[in-house]
Amino acid sequence: MGAGQDKIKNLETDKIGQYLTFGDPMTYDMHGGWEATGPTNHQSPLFSGPNDPMAPIPPGTAKYNVDEAIKAFTVGDSQYGIPGGFPAAKLNIGVPFYYRGWTGVPAGSNHGLFQTATGPAPGAADSGNVAGIRMYKELSGVVDNPSDTFWDDSAKASYFYDGTNFWSGENTRSIQAKADYLHCNGLGGTMMFSLYDLDPGTTLFNAAVTDTGGSAASCPAGPTPTPSTTSAGPTPPASPTPTPPASPSPTPTPPGGSGAVTNGTFETGSLTPWTCTAGSRGSVQGGTVHSGTHALSATPSNSDTAQCTQTVAVKPGTAYTLTGWVNGSNTYLGATGTGGTDPSTWATTSGGWQKLTLTFTTGAATSSITVFTHGWYGTGTYYVDDIALA
Repeated sequence: MGAGQDKIKNLETDKIGQYLTFGDPMTYDMHGGWEATGPTNHQSPLFSGPNDPMAPIPPGTAKYNVDEAIKAFTVGDSQYGIPGGFPAAKLNIGVPFYYRGWTGVPAGSNHGLFQTATGPAPGAADSGNVAGIRMYKELSGVVDNPSDTFWDDSAKASYFYDGTNFWSGENTRSIQAKADYLHCNGLGGTMMFSLYDLDPGTTLFNAAVTDTGGSAASCPAGPTPTPSTTSAGPTPPASPTPTPPASPSPTPTPPGGSGAVTNGTFETGSLTPWTCTAGSRGSVQGGTVHSGTHALSATPSNSDTAQCTQTVAVKPGTAYTLTGWVNGSNTYLGATGTGGTDPSTWATTSGGWQKLTLTFTTGAATSSITVFTHGWYGTGTYYVDDIALA
């Protein structure tokens, strides 16, 4: 299956999953030598970084990357009329064992990344002498050379540059990032293309099999928005989806701009004034708590992160600290509408509680914010307790 929004929109993503054992989106070939004079770019980025020069795909604002493709299939993308609904557990990530490349690439400020080129890089015999493409086994001494290997942390993608030629493709680090992503998002596994491209030691295949069969070392996250966070656990540079939509109550609570969260301990025994998304099974329960006798619980589905929100009155131009205790897989805490950089952080715990802490400063005209918490698609029930804003 295609992995660009302009291709996915032609599929009935909400219907085809029931007929398939697995779906294999080709989450590669997003950039390559057909863009003959550049700019150089990643052929299989997990995310699009802030410096990605690609023009957005009309009529929307998205760019080609793995995360956008997976979310389009599972959650949908209204910009392109994509309904989503494909079961995450049936969806695989595509991993290429070949490379897309350019030649005549200046170093620029980042080892040839996002630079002009004089043309596609020279091909090689096993790849049919097609310019702009080579297999792993045809790039020995480059893609396995640490001196030519570089990492784009915003895109979670590896690339290779020898001073003239720029190649985009996988290594063990980028394969680990993709495996972490598929575990964290409840995906089915990995589709690889192709075994013919491998070296005698099957280096990339071994990495893909090991990482796919393992568990996530951490959950990769995209670069936008960049939160201001402090977390005791692995803290991504940003939430892996765009800032979750808020469902504020009509009137910020409490009045007076004090910044207090109402019922942040959930000791009232009810959700009010928290609002959770439909189908999240958001509730206040007493079986798993951090302190007191009650805590929030909610259960994400394959198409909903089970977000719960509360709108809180704040003072303009004021520094705040948001804290909360979480228990579960990929459990988030954050705030939107701050008038500045909206913070978000998360943690995955192993049956215990972990404190999350975020700081932010409200904008000059900000009088209310929305505090949110949510889990991640299809990852099971999460618990939150003792949310406070000071």
